[in-house]
Amino acid sequence: MKVLKRILVILLSLIALIALALFIVVRYYEDDVVAYAFEKSKSAFTTEVAIGKIELSFWETFPNAALQLEDVYVEETFAEKDTLFFARKVFLEFSLMDLIRGNYQVHSIDINEAICQLEKNKKGEDNWHFWKTDDGDTSQVQLELEKIKLSQTRVLYEDNKAQFFMDYSADEASGVGNFSSKQFTVDAELSGQLYQLINGEEDYTVNRRLEIEASLNADTERSLYSFEKCEVDIEKIHFLLSGFVNTSDDSSVDLTIQGDDVDLDELISVLPKSQKESMADYAHPVKYHSIFSIKGKLLGKTPHLLRYTL
Repeated sequence: MKVLKRILVILLSLIALIALALFIVVRYYEDDVVAYAFEKSKSAFTTEVAIGKIELSFWETFPNAALQLEDVYVEETFAEKDTLFFARKVFLEFSLMDLIRGNYQVHSIDINEAICQLEKNKKGEDNWHFWKTDDGDTSQVQLELEKIKLSQTRVLYEDNKAQFFMDYSADEASGVGNFSSKQFTVDAELSGQLYQLINGEEDYTVNRRLEIEASLNADTERSLYSFEKCEVDIEKIHFLLSGFVNTSDDSSVDLTIQGDDVDLDELISVLPKSQKESMADYAHPVKYHSIFSIKGKLLGKTPHLLRYTL
């Protein structure tokens, strides 16, 4: 019994010493890191970026260190200077060794209680490239993103050229992948409320619960995104989605949607008016096995529902 007590005392003492050492390391480097972050927030961006408070955090992101930013405001790049992004808290995570070396590779971003308003104008220009680009930049901070997490975050996206609009509120959302590469695979999970999705004059859904679990292959050079595996739940409707979306200037979509035991009335209720009318003869409160193909351009026109099997 005495041996066990000694072992327990030794273990607790080691844990206390490690915790104390980590606390000292974090506190020792905190002033330099925070000062550097404030300096960068004033010089590295083309629009106004304001941060209410910056702290060096460790315990909330263990075993990584993180810059904890509070009340983060970012202004859009358009002449209107509207709000692009605001968040109560943002964590930029990097390893403890990065902290000691003074060369920070941010590999994870955690955003809490935020709103993000992304927009493209009719020329195809976007409002979110707010950081300065300099090939000779020897910055101590590098983005090597492997994970992005959103909590209680509302995202609004409007493409005036493609006549597309989306309003989504994420309770929880995460994406894991090598985001710094031009081609990468993302494993994504998303849970929240889709308030509005409009393409051209068609409104696909209003105020619906949306949950997604997907594996997405992204080719950012070609603006091509293909679904390797994608499970979607819209309210009571569960289905599998495959195919691709092209978001380039010649944007298009080619998707196959497959569901088992689909409540057809529920499914029809989320379709735009023109497609509801084409399926009116099938509207009965029964469940079907269904396959839909959606293919077409996304430049202000509703993609064509090519075929469906019930």
